[in-house]
Amino acid sequence: MTKFDEHHLAGANGLPRLTSSVSMHRDGSAGTRPPASLSGLPSTNGHGPTREPLLHTQDRHEFDVVAVIDAQGRFTFVSASAERLFGYDISDVVGLDAFGLFDSFSIDPVRALFRDLVARRRLSVSLELSTLRADGTPIELDVVAVNHLDDPIGGIVVNIRDITTRKRLDQEIRESERRQATIIDSLADGVMMVDADGTVIRVNEAFEVMFESPRIRILGHSLADVLARGASRGLILVDADGEPLDLHAHPTMVALRTGRRSVGEVLGLQKRNAATVWIRANSQAMADADGVVSGAVSSFSDITEVRQSAAVLRREERFLQVLLDTLEEGIVACDTTGGSPSSTPRPDDSTASTTTPIPSGASRATRACGAATARP
Repeated sequence: MTKFDEHHLAGANGLPRLTSSVSMHRDGSAGTRPPASLSGLPSTNGHGPTREPLLHTQDRHEFDVVAVIDAQGRFTFVSASAERLFGYDISDVVGLDAFGLFDSFSIDPVRALFRDLVARRRLSVSLELSTLRADGTPIELDVVAVNHLDDPIGGIVVNIRDITTRKRLDQEIRESERRQATIIDSLADGVMMVDADGTVIRVNEAFEVMFESPRIRILGHSLADVLARGASRGLILVDADGEPLDLHAHPTMVALRTGRRSVGEVLGLQKRNAATVWIRANSQAMADADGVVSGAVSSFSDITEVRQSAAVLRREERFLQVLLDTLEEGIVACDTTGGSPSSTPRPDDSTASTTTPIPSGASRATRACGAATARP
């Protein structure tokens, strides 16, 4: 096992330096961690393991390593767990300069924080560090130092926690969120996500355009507040019949309340001095690991043109029917195969329906259809 001595602390033989992270927390208040106290557990005093006081907290498993540093910055105590965490032999670490562990970029700000702590200008200091184990494995550390110079401990208590796994998971979560945000923002449909309380937590660019609601104005606000703000600007959400939509009937709130999926709800967005925009909304509740509804996600598709086209088609069909009903002569219609002929009655045929299927036995119409389709 590599020896942890003054020569190594000076940076020789490839011992990695401690590097403070970009974000250095300078906590000037007490109580950020449970207060340390004494307990009789094994430690080291420079001559091998002994029975010396070891610090513990209210949760003895909260920290991986506990150390005590005197007012000059030298180790007076290091828990045996440091050997397991860092992979170095710590039998001779007591008495060594703790600041020898830091790289040239970190040592000055860390010394400044230490001086503030010794002078009681700060009651505690918290920062994150990066280093390498003896085998070259990178590790991330959370370090909390508290001034106990004037109590029986007689030093600066340093609690060290390995946060490598947490930092890796945090990084994976951030990467996943970035991918998710990229996918959502690329969608042509508007997307909105709310939490369990109905507070808007995410929207994409298509939603902002569709509802004329920049995300900076709606993120962190309840859906009820978002709808009310929209109404004050002349944006009224209505149902398929054109009636103002109640908040409880909004598809997002329905999914949130029932935990069920809502599909194909037609909504209208009435805009001041503009035509109504018709929207198809789909909503799905989201559940946490315990199956409890934790939010809902909704997508909104602009179906205004489709709805207008359908309306035009219905008008054309009605017009065609009226036109056929006004003709003096009857009309026979058949499909491309010459079958399924139908006809309109003459105006003086009051007993006939508007369009009368012609039985196969009514051979004149059938023969006419067959002849028409038989032509090259």
